[in-house]
Amino acid sequence: MEALAEFDKLPRPGWNNLKVVVTSALARMYRRKGREAFVESVVPHGMSADKLVQTPSKWVVMVRPSLIRDYVPKGVIPNADDAWCWSMWRGYLENDDGQRVRQGFEPSRAAHIHTSGHASPTDLRSFAQAMNAKQIVPIHGVAWDRDTTGFVAIRRLTDGEPMVL
Repeated sequence: MEALAEFDKLPRPGWNNLKVVVTSALARMYRRKGREAFVESVVPHGMSADKLVQTPSKWVVMVRPSLIRDYVPKGVIPNADDAWCWSMWRGYLENDDGQRVRQGFEPSRAAHIHTSGHASPTDLRSFAQAMNAKQIVPIHGVAWDRDTTGFVAIRRLTDGEPMVL
């Protein structure tokens, strides 16, 4: 969000009442990828997972499956008074990571609100047909391999594989 700050008023680290929860796994992952500068840039605006428990309040916590194992030992465990929202494509709830998230929030109220900004398969088919696309190269997602009906040739690239146009 920081990189896009000059183009809009997106919330980002440093805004009042916005904290970044920096877990040990998150910091390790970014450092392993050579992105320690990112970790260091958010730490002044951040807090550790145990601070969520030590300073009870109304928090909005963004969770991904890999972070749950950092939250649970710190006591950040959803209960029946909590609510959660799955804001990605509903199909991701069916894979192992999605199931872990769902189970981790099981006692709480849940809602599905699609906010990812990704187009639906129907919209993507219409777009590809309107463009008269010769092939489609999906960037990510699991549904591409399941329902290819109505799509022209789908070309999968491995992570980091270049494509010559």
